[in-house]
Amino acid sequence: RSELSQQARRMVRASDLWIREQYVQNGQIKARLPVVVDMEDGHGGFGQTQTLAAELLSAGVAAGHIEDQAERRCGHLPGKVLVTAEKQVERLLAARSEADQLGIDDFVLIARTDAAGARYTPEGVKGSVDLAVQRTLAYARAEIHNRRAIDLAWCEFKDQEWDAIVHWARAVRKEHPDLGLAIILSSSFDWTNPKFLPVWSMEQLAEEGFKYMFMTLADNQAGRNGSWEFFMDIQKRGTAAFPDQQRKEIAS
Repeated sequence: RSELSQQARRMVRASDLWIREQYVQNGQIKARLPVVVDMEDGHGGFGQTQTLAAELLSAGVAAGHIEDQAERRCGHLPGKVLVTAEKQVERLLAARSEADQLGIDDFVLIARTDAAGARYTPEGVKGSVDLAVQRTLAYARAEIHNRRAIDLAWCEFKDQEWDAIVHWARAVRKEHPDLGLAIILSSSFDWTNPKFLPVWSMEQLAEEGFKYMFMTLADNQAGRNGSWEFFMDIQKRGTAAFPDQQRKEIAS
C-alpha cells in the first residue's frame, strides 16, 4: 500500500515539474496532469480501502479504480475470483467516504467489475456480460450522503466484441443514464483478428456513453517499437541515424 502511494506521489510530482517547465519555456500555466491510480482490490475491506484512499488522496491523485476481485489478477488472465457485490460496495463507500472527509469533492471514483470473464463467483454462475451488468448496477446504486458513490463504471471485457460492449453499456445506462462509462483499449486484445475488423471508433464509444477511454501499455508499446526502429536504423546507417533521431526528439 505504501509503495503504491509513494509511486503516485512521484507521478504527481513529475506532473508539477512539467507544469513549471512549460511556464519557464513559454510562459503558459498548465493545469496539473490528472493521475489515475489502480487501487486494485482496495487491499482488503472497509478499513484497508479507506487507509489506501487517504494515502493516495494526500498524494494528489485525481482518480482511482477499484475492482471486485478476491485476489488481484490482471484483467485478461484466466481464473479470476470475485468477492460478493456487497464487499465491493463496501470498498467503494470506503473510498468515497474518505474523499468526503478530506474535503476532496472532485476525486473521480471508478468501479471496475471483472464479472464478464470471472471463473469463480459468489453467485455460483459462470462469469458473463449479464453478470457484469448486474454487478455494475449494484455499484451504481451505492450512495453515501445522498450522492452516488461512484463517478464512472468500468467492465473488463475478454475481447473487443462490439455487441458485448454495447449490451453492457446500454443496460447500465438504461437505469443510470447520467453515469459515465470507462473502457480499456487493451493491448491484450488481438486487434488484428479479422473477427473484430473493422475496429470500432472512439466516436462510437462516446455515443454509447463512454467518457474515459484508456490504454495502460500504450507508451510501453510505442517505446519498444520506437527503440526497435532506431536500432535497426543504426545497424543500417550507423551514426547517420543519430541526427534524425535527435530531430524527432526536438520536434516532439
